[in-house]
Amino acid sequence: MLEWTEKMSVGSEALDEDHKRLISMLKELNTALKAGSPAETIRDIMVELAAYTDYHFAAEERVLRMARYEGLDEHIEAHNKWRERLSELQTTLEGKADRRSALKLSDFLSDWLIRHILGDDQKFKPAIEALVNRRKAGSGNDGNQSTPES
Repeated sequence: MLEWTEKMSVGSEALDEDHKRLISMLKELNTALKAGSPAETIRDIMVELAAYTDYHFAAEERVLRMARYEGLDEHIEAHNKWRERLSELQTTLEGKADRRSALKLSDFLSDWLIRHILGDDQKFKPAIEALVNRRKAGSGNDGNQSTPES
């Protein structure tokens, strides 16, 4: 089920809020597809989802660089695979594909996001916590004022 739970927390309020927003947007997309909403409505949701995905991935990757996360390259690759599937869904929706195909892709993206947050994203939680602790101790100032909590 596509619901946020506390076990999804990655140790950054800002990233957690992004994840909640992405989950909400995917729920909105799934609901619109199941309800047979007009193509324009679905297209608008997709445009917003794609834009927010780009924003979130850039923010998350920036925080992971600040945290010196060793798995960053693999994490970026996972994000790139999501982008490919999201693009595939957009192409499917723009074409004459049936809603069932689009819903299957949307369900895949929903499942992927939950697995990604509970799996891949949890791997960087210790790095985020270490970054927060360094900043609290005053030894983590790298000249970048953005923090994982903001």
